[in-house]
Amino acid sequence: MSGKFGVNKPSQLVYEAKLDEFIAQSTLNIKRWSFTGALAFYLAFTYIDYHRFSVDVHQITIPIRVIFGVLPLLCVSLLFWTKRVTSTRQYLNLCLFTYFSCGMVHIFVFAFARNYDQNLSELGFVILILFGCLMTALPIKPAATITLLMIIIMAVVYPNLGWEANKLAFQLFVYVGIASMCLFINRNLSRQLVNNYHMINELYGHSITDRLTNLKNSRYFEKQLLSLIDRARNEFKKVSLIIIDVDNFKELNDRNGHDYGDKCLVNLAGVLSKQCTKECDFACRIAGDEFGIVLYDAKEGEVETISQRILTEIQLIHVEVSMGIATSSIDEGETTIETKEQLFKNADRALYLAKDKGRNTFVVDA
Repeated sequence: MSGKFGVNKPSQLVYEAKLDEFIAQSTLNIKRWSFTGALAFYLAFTYIDYHRFSVDVHQITIPIRVIFGVLPLLCVSLLFWTKRVTSTRQYLNLCLFTYFSCGMVHIFVFAFARNYDQNLSELGFVILILFGCLMTALPIKPAATITLLMIIIMAVVYPNLGWEANKLAFQLFVYVGIASMCLFINRNLSRQLVNNYHMINELYGHSITDRLTNLKNSRYFEKQLLSLIDRARNEFKKVSLIIIDVDNFKELNDRNGHDYGDKCLVNLAGVLSKQCTKECDFACRIAGDEFGIVLYDAKEGEVETISQRILTEIQLIHVEVSMGIATSSIDEGETTIETKEQLFKNADRALYLAKDKGRNTFVVDA
């Protein structure tokens, strides 16, 4: 993955947060429909209880199913259908509680029905494991933990219902096997999502990165500058732009060759990227020998200090530049595009004043 706004790689926390959001968005529809489907199944089981159990049984099982199964599933379904989800951890505890609660309800109903000599199919618990370990796209470790806990509880409860050891062992083997298969599929699907994110991110990184200097290119410059101006308007901040143009670059190329000229541009890019120390600051190659630095919420005098530092450091790489500086004035009557164009126009005007002033200097637009 390319740098967050310069040539440096983003912090691990930022990278993991974006990956987590990508996985959350990619699995959102699965969560929506699987929880909705689970709700439909549970309503059907509740309705079936009324017909297959005697009054003494279903007057207990139906309220239990509604309180600890239907209502949690309804709550989770509504949240995923109505709220914006940006993380796999969002509503995770509620999802795990719902999964565990439905499992406990099944165990209770099974045990309660057996006490009244009424049978309950084991298919319900199999479907429960399928939804919990696979269909709801829960993270693997929490899903495995809840599933193992439910199976252990079943292993404790079932012998008290008169189950023989061989029958219990076979039933637990089936549950563990189904859970393991679902978790294995879940893990592989999760890995595929991670691989897709890496591939998309790499392709996007190439599309917004200048191949020679490894700085952001003009495509990124346009998009990110508009985004920062929007943000500045909301936060009552300012955006500063420094346009840097290499002095006499054509003569430098003609005199020393294009390889030398390319090396100078790469070295200049390294100097510029070092000045971007804050998260939202970034350097870019706009075109040819023209570069730009965008600074968000720079303090008074900070832009001039950075410009002077650039002039000092480029002496070591034998390059001279002229720089034009402008800072946005967020006008409520202007659109974001108009503000961007005015900012660029002001910085460009200051750049030509710097060239007229004698080159290898900078001018701040008044």
